[in-house]
Amino acid sequence: TQFGDEFVFTSAGYFGIGTAAPSSYLDTTISTAGGNIEWLLKNSDNTNAASHARLWISSGGASGGDPVIGFNNAVNPWYMGMDNSDGDKFKISYGDQFASPDFVIDTAGNVGIGTATMAHRLRVDGAAGNSAAAYIIGTSTGGNPVLEIENTADNAHLRLDANSGNGDAWDLVSDTSGNFSIRNADNSGNDYFFIDCSGNVGIGTTAPASLLH
Repeated sequence: TQFGDEFVFTSAGYFGIGTAAPSSYLDTTISTAGGNIEWLLKNSDNTNAASHARLWISSGGASGGDPVIGFNNAVNPWYMGMDNSDGDKFKISYGDQFASPDFVIDTAGNVGIGTATMAHRLRVDGAAGNSAAAYIIGTSTGGNPVLEIENTADNAHLRLDANSGNGDAWDLVSDTSGNFSIRNADNSGNDYFFIDCSGNVGIGTTAPASLLH
């Protein structure tokens, strides 16, 4: 059934806006050179903080498929949605639907970039080879890019770990007294290099009595 040139309803249950041959249950296909095609969902009430506007995309259940939004320029698509088969993780991926996700958040709030397996708040997996997994750059004159690690209740650690199980995990530690140390994390936490808050340096000791001890 066609209603003028704007609306079409087919025997398959497809509804088209701007197209006479809809290919899905709701198909909006309009060519407008230099203009936008927009959908607006608005709750116009401005008197109650509970007057929300929501868009829900839902699948049938835990054994069903994924609720997903796709973005496509007719070349390669981006996907964004919930992976029903992987613990309901939220994923964003390019070119495929979640086979190799680029960005992942699990239901505990852990974030993965380049990985869907996270045991910590943030895990970043780089590509094979010598490419950097993360890169921080400053662009303002007189400003320096800073990576800050802060623990408001205890020591702050930056760990370097080859993950080979050979005692090769090292921590750079800033303790609650303002001291800095380099510590072998796999060897009972021993400090091999230590700088106290007065500037004394200890090698093999955490109580340097002179500038170099």
